[in-house]
Amino acid sequence: MKVSLNIRVDRNTFEECRRIVGGDGLVMGPDPEAEVQIFGREFVLGRNTKMLQCVYAGVNHIDFTRIPENVLVCSNAGAYSESVAEQVFALIFHITRKVCYFNSRTHAGEFRQEPVGFLYGKTISVIGYGGIGAQVARVAKALGMKVIGYSRRKIEDKNCDLQVDSIEDAARQSDIMVICLPPLTKETRGGCIGGAVLGAFRGTIIVNIARADVVDRDSMLSFLERNREKYYLSDVWWNEPRIEVPIPDNAVLTPHVAGGGPNPSAGGGDDTVSDVFRLAILRACENVRDFMQGNAPRNVVRREDYV
Repeated sequence: MKVSLNIRVDRNTFEECRRIVGGDGLVMGPDPEAEVQIFGREFVLGRNTKMLQCVYAGVNHIDFTRIPENVLVCSNAGAYSESVAEQVFALIFHITRKVCYFNSRTHAGEFRQEPVGFLYGKTISVIGYGGIGAQVARVAKALGMKVIGYSRRKIEDKNCDLQVDSIEDAARQSDIMVICLPPLTKETRGGCIGGAVLGAFRGTIIVNIARADVVDRDSMLSFLERNREKYYLSDVWWNEPRIEVPIPDNAVLTPHVAGGGPNPSAGGGDDTVSDVFRLAILRACENVRDFMQGNAPRNVVRREDYV
């Protein structure tokens, strides 16, 4: 079975992909004759195409009306879990431990000690308990936190202390709320996190490492204006990469780097991939291998969620 890797990677990464997929069937670059295509942004449908494996966790950039129903589409959900969970706590520590604040004061020649926050014993809610959510919960438990989970499915994870039936329930009971909702679909687009959830929130920090549009923009900006002592920490922003300013002082942003930062899948630059993106590509290859061996692949996309 021929597999095309439609992503520019270095030679070592390509050879590792070939080892996972098996044999000499893996080729570099788009190939319409390939039965399986591993891609980031672009793919080339051919008469033999059976599977499209995206290297990204989200697939809302794909035009599913172009893809015949007999072609399997798989996302790479969970492939970036460790990196994204680290970003969640980097953002949280920025507020609770005041690292940047203290650093700027010390650089200015001022040595002044002030109280800092403490996560031990606090309650964190995980909204969307997939691979990323489970990893966030794992880290939170290691820090001695209580974990509340919200998911459409039953959560069977020892790190989740309590599963609630609604996002509002989670908001009412948490000191910190982390939004890990699934990639943007017809259901999540338009603001799952809106006025009702924000009105119920009794904590101080909301973190978003999902998509910007799962949070209602106007509701969040109004919430931040009314509650100056609360924070919105996010790796995404509406209309990115065009950032509209001014941004509220109690919003802390990173430019969509939770998954490891830039990669060469969109073209440009050299072929060297980051450690995070390399791991994601290898995990995509493992899913392709399972498909080729006749096993059920993971993360099969429900096209009705997007069409």
